[in-house]
Amino acid sequence: VQASDGINSDTAVITVNLNNLNDNNPRIDDATTTLDENSVNGTLVYNVNEFYTTNDTDRDGEALTYEIMGGNPGGAFAINASTGQITVANSIMLDYETTPTYSLLVRTHDGYNSDFATITINLNNLNDNLPRIDDATTSLNENSGNGTSVYNVNEFYTTNDTDRDGLLLTYSITGGNTGGAFAINASTGEITVANNLDYETTPTYNLTVQASDSADIDTAVITINVNNTNDISPRIDNAVTTLDENSANGTLVYNVNEFYTTNDTDLDGQHLTYSITGGNTGGAFAINASTGEITTANILDYETTPTFNLTVQASDGTNSDTAVITVNLNNLNDNLPRIDDATTSLAENSANGT
Repeated sequence: VQASDGINSDTAVITVNLNNLNDNNPRIDDATTTLDENSVNGTLVYNVNEFYTTNDTDRDGEALTYEIMGGNPGGAFAINASTGQITVANSIMLDYETTPTYSLLVRTHDGYNSDFATITINLNNLNDNLPRIDDATTSLNENSGNGTSVYNVNEFYTTNDTDRDGLLLTYSITGGNTGGAFAINASTGEITVANNLDYETTPTYNLTVQASDSADIDTAVITINVNNTNDISPRIDNAVTTLDENSANGTLVYNVNEFYTTNDTDLDGQHLTYSITGGNTGGAFAINASTGEITTANILDYETTPTFNLTVQASDGTNSDTAVITVNLNNLNDNLPRIDDATTSLAENSANGT
């Protein structure tokens, strides 16, 4: 600055020092970062800094203070109030399947002015969930054709063929598959018939099925009950028996039974119905439709009919079989001799022996 009286002058330097006022708002910007789920407490996530200074003071030189204002369920994260460093605070909360993304609302202030930013934290999905398949029971008719669908195994939580980590499952049967009766689609878990199913041989299968996501596995037992169908004809065999002629009505002659079961049901458990379809001359015999017991029903005379060849049928309602039951009558001494009156003549003095 110069001062002059018109002739003479003088100069001086006037130094003006500006007082720094807090007139600049701090600035922090939105950001996005990623983090593995299940990261341990204390893991560094992101460091929030002032945009203009790239550190923790604003343009006025004011130290900044940081805090998380929202978007932090379960206290999953913490922030260092002085440095803006965000770290894991509750690793249990870092579960991709529960919360794959956190949007933290972070505030910074210099004691007077504030700014806000959203720090988006995307969790990386790790293979940390075991697949789960559950035991199940189903039923299927015996003799079902190969390729018939039996049961579709799915992951419990997803109800499809990926686990909760989104990994594809591979299925296999590891036990209980007697005779290779079943096959499973490795990709879909669909169990189908692969070989003959016979109720009489194996009425129940307990398949051990495994699901793997290439690292972890789970197993389940799929119980398959085979439905018994009427696919086996009854069998009754020819037989020979004897009976006294003149036996009273109702006398037991012979009891017809199924060959395999030795009773009145076939191998399918079907009750049999019996009938005489031939050879029953004069209605000599009757048969109990439920039990197969043959009894006498009319006069039996050896001299008239010494042998009966009864054709007997057994039916399960769908299938039938026949057998010949031969009944030989025993000849009893039941006929009185008969001699009749007669007249003849003879010369006297006939020789002995005449």
